[in-house]
Amino acid sequence: MLEDLQHCKRKQLIWVEEIECCFQICVKYWRQVRERIVHYEFNNCKEEIEFFKMVKPLFTSRIEYYNLLYHAELFEPEQGTEGCKKFWQREAQRLDKLKEEHESFYDYYKSGCTCDDSLYFTRTQNVADIFLEGRVYDMDSRASSSHDHLVASIMALEEYMKYVEGKLKVP
Repeated sequence: MLEDLQHCKRKQLIWVEEIECCFQICVKYWRQVRERIVHYEFNNCKEEIEFFKMVKPLFTSRIEYYNLLYHAELFEPEQGTEGCKKFWQREAQRLDKLKEEHESFYDYYKSGCTCDDSLYFTRTQNVADIFLEGRVYDMDSRASSSHDHLVASIMALEEYMKYVEGKLKVP
């Protein structure tokens, strides 16, 4: 996937086309992984936790990241305007909003604690959770845990904040 993303970036597409290309690559690879995982029986709880806590978010966070970039590209007001500055200031609050809305989980995850991993990172039994919190590309309970989407969001927003900071520096 990373090689394909680099290939896409080397094409020297216009920015929005590069975002779309990268997004499609990430979706393609996540679909391949998802198709395998829905029928996979983990050998033990540790293996399942590792997948949902560390492996899956490597794919899904990239989907979210490119989705955030695409959103910004679509809705960014004209450069140099007061509206543009306000837009990027609002975007800069996205990670803080997630931290606030999911404070206990965010603190748990960032602390490196593992005591509740089996609760957060094993396949969800409550399909309603998937529909309430899940992402459109990730609605299969056989390929989801209750909190892997939050890890993906944290990772995506942390990367996006670097992009936003660069935009806020532009006069």
